[in-house]
Amino acid sequence: MTETKLTAVDTEALTRSFELGCRESRAYREHLEHIEKQSGWRFAAESASYHFQIRTLKLRPWQPPPPWVRDIEGTLEAGDDEIGGWYQAAQLAQRLRENGLSLFEPDPPTALAIAEGKRNVA
Repeated sequence: MTETKLTAVDTEALTRSFELGCRESRAYREHLEHIEKQSGWRFAAESASYHFQIRTLKLRPWQPPPPWVRDIEGTLEAGDDEIGGWYQAAQLAQRLRENGLSLFEPDPPTALAIAEGKRNVA
């Protein structure tokens, strides 16, 4: 989880992630509420975002989600790491940013499809 300054787009995506998590199940809502009480709302919301990104991106345990990429350009310049997933995470992070989306989107493929679809129509 990062400690960078959040943009309004990030805060909106994290809010959606947290709210989705609270609606997912009673157990998961209680889990997020516990995290929030122990570590604060941001940490709980980032945890929810990560939870949904693992699912929607079908990430393997060793693969990072987009918010974990600290240096998008540097990671892309380094090239494909084959297995680790950092290159793919950086590519996705770059697409999200280019479309004005947050790296914390709970469902990056759907958010990109909507954003890119709107851009192609305009």
